[in-house]
Amino acid sequence: MIVDDKGIKDSWKEYMKKLMNKENEWDHAISAEVKEGPAGEVAAALKKMTRHKAPGLSGLTAEMIQATEGIGTQWLLDLCNGIVKEGCIPEDWKSNVILPIYKGKGDPMERGSYRGIKLFEHAMKVVERIFENRIRQQIEVDDMQFGFMKGKGTTDAIFTARRFASAVLATAIPYVCPSVTRWYCVKMMARSTVQFALSDSKMCLVL
Repeated sequence: MIVDDKGIKDSWKEYMKKLMNKENEWDHAISAEVKEGPAGEVAAALKKMTRHKAPGLSGLTAEMIQATEGIGTQWLLDLCNGIVKEGCIPEDWKSNVILPIYKGKGDPMERGSYRGIKLFEHAMKVVERIFENRIRQQIEVDDMQFGFMKGKGTTDAIFTARRFASAVLATAIPYVCPSVTRWYCVKMMARSTVQFALSDSKMCLVL
């Protein structure tokens, strides 16, 4: 058991660093037209920001930026265009305040019983909204996409899959179900383990 302050901080830092920095595998190949955004795009994204949210390390909130009106909008516009041209975000945005929040279950002495909440810079959230809006204008999202979609979430997909599984198990007809597991579940869990878990049912999971 770690009892000294430095040891506790280092332990939490190592745990959160591993937990918060998981990424999907990709080849880092990006090809897109560099397009500067209009001030109206920034103003619209800033208007959608939720009020009374905790700020990041700088202490700058969305309300403060909104209070400056055109000055704040122009500053965010220049910042956003600079990120697009240079292909990187400000160094200050790479550091965040992380608050461990107890999940309400599990051993309070275990780090895994806590959920890390990041306090991002509000300016970064505005820029993220702008980029998200641009991306959604250029792609078509299938109706089967549940995560990061307005009006539905992954819990809805899980509920639908469970209802479907229950209906299939109530019949005598075997059914082959395409993978309903998330990508990291397949990556972290051996296929034999998943297949063993379904071996007693009438469903076959294709991985």
